[in-house]
Amino acid sequence: MNFLVAGCAAWRDAVLKVLDTGRVHARCVESLLDAVPTGTDAPVHAVVLRVDAAAGAAPALRWLEAARAANADLDIVLGVPELDPPLALWCVQAGVLAVIPGDAAEPALSPALTRAMARHEQRMSAGPNALATLLASVGAAELHRRILETALRYLAADDGCLMLPTLGDDRLYVAHSVRCSPGARDDNFTQLGQRIAGRAALERRTVLVNDGRLGATSLAGLDPDAATLGALNGRMRSALVVPLVHQDELRGVLCLNRIRVESEFGDEDLRRAELLAAEAALALDTQDIRERVWAADKYVTVGQMAAGVAHDVNNPISYVLNNVQYALAQLGRPAANLDEIRSALRDAESGAGKVRDIVRDLHALARMNLDEPDALLPLDVAVQSAVRIAAGTLRSKARVKVEVPNDLEVRGTAGDLVQVLVNLLANAGEAMDGNAAGQITIRGMQRGSSVVVEVKDNGRGIPEALVSRVFSPFFTTKPVSQGLGLGLAVSRNIIKKHGGRMTLRSTAGSGTLVTIELPAAGVDTRTAILAAG
Repeated sequence: MNFLVAGCAAWRDAVLKVLDTGRVHARCVESLLDAVPTGTDAPVHAVVLRVDAAAGAAPALRWLEAARAANADLDIVLGVPELDPPLALWCVQAGVLAVIPGDAAEPALSPALTRAMARHEQRMSAGPNALATLLASVGAAELHRRILETALRYLAADDGCLMLPTLGDDRLYVAHSVRCSPGARDDNFTQLGQRIAGRAALERRTVLVNDGRLGATSLAGLDPDAATLGALNGRMRSALVVPLVHQDELRGVLCLNRIRVESEFGDEDLRRAELLAAEAALALDTQDIRERVWAADKYVTVGQMAAGVAHDVNNPISYVLNNVQYALAQLGRPAANLDEIRSALRDAESGAGKVRDIVRDLHALARMNLDEPDALLPLDVAVQSAVRIAAGTLRSKARVKVEVPNDLEVRGTAGDLVQVLVNLLANAGEAMDGNAAGQITIRGMQRGSSVVVEVKDNGRGIPEALVSRVFSPFFTTKPVSQGLGLGLAVSRNIIKKHGGRMTLRSTAGSGTLVTIELPAAGVDTRTAILAAG
């Protein structure tokens, strides 16, 4: 295995000291900027880098982006003086293996380097690459399913469950189970410290049980018969209970059982289980951060649209009030004209309907949609909602033309899809630069098993050198006061969660075309998510 070490002379020696030098080679450079991303002597499998506080993280991150693009399996150990939010999000998106203090010594390096070597051995073996599967951009429920099914396959277990900590108290609940007994599924909650799962979670130790006997690495003083085996109705031959811990925080517990297989769990299974547990904990932590970023971007979008929405609400409200006041005045007259009153009330009803539609659109946009998209959604409804929300902001910038048939349907969550479309409309509006002939066209069509949405504008476009970076978090061509550069990164992740993909083509001075491909309503969304992930 080949390590590339840069930024800290002490770390160069630590790499060789910590690991078995017969299996590991370390090449040291003064600066990553002087190194070829995949290495000059041999392909690099892991990079160990301390970020210089004076220089900042930007040069190192540009190099690491290029290195990751050249080698998707590259493991990155990053030492930073301070993990600020932009850098934390980049680490999540890039799947950084470990982030440690920039002044960390050898003891802090050891676990990260050992884990990098174990992951490399896993990739080289016949076993599945769990990391690539688990870190894909999916919803929470799909991630829980992937974690458990990967664990069952990787460790040859017959059944099991994934338990996660509840919010606000000290309990675990079953987030996903496969072939568990009805009693184990129905008894969804376990107190921390109780039963094997609760004790393993509390003490952060893996528990091995074979034929009712606790393994040597398990919890001292725990009686498995009283704790768990009775609940399993004697079905179990061998069990592993593995806490999922990331950066000293409990993310969950994996409970795996062998019932039909002849062999019991052994030392090699323990090693593999703990490696998988580290990946699963990282995936759960990544999912949590990703969802927080999605939510933050959603509320930023609502805030950016607020002025335009207020204008669009104020006009029909004034219309409603004027017509209601007219109707009331007419009713106060002895010879009231009922036809005119009815007409005024119908006009008021129409204006109130417009307000209702705008409020409904905002409500759909603001709702948190953290699970898998499974509702049947007419595409034109999502497009019209996005256009109504963005109308006030776009009014002085561009005309919007919609060409979406009313018979196109996708499986999705309305708020997520509206969020993506509003982001694209806002970006297109910003690109107009006062162009009096500014136009945005939204087209929808079906191509085979996919529904395709195109959002095209005739704005200033994007220089060719920057097109490859537009989906990177915090990359933006706008002034700092006008955006954080999260919109496209978040939007692409949302589309991936729906089993689709998003691409962008642009030419400076000639506008931009963003294409979204989503599985059509009749396509199995889970299969599409797996393909997209």
